[in-house]
Amino acid sequence: MCLSIHDRLVGLTAQEKKEFLRLVVERIWVDKSNNLEIEVIIASEAKQSRVGGE
Repeated sequence: MCLSIHDRLVGLTAQEKKEFLRLVVERIWVDKSNNLEIEVIIASEAKQSRVGGE
């Protein structure tokens, strides 16, 4: 899934990428070793807006 999303983000502007992240990222944790864990929201198909005009 991540590769599919990555491929669709390639054609977006920096502002569009920021908006996408605001929509899907719920939380980001950083542990004491600076490892990241990112929790995202995957909306149901009926609620998803189309990214990149597709």
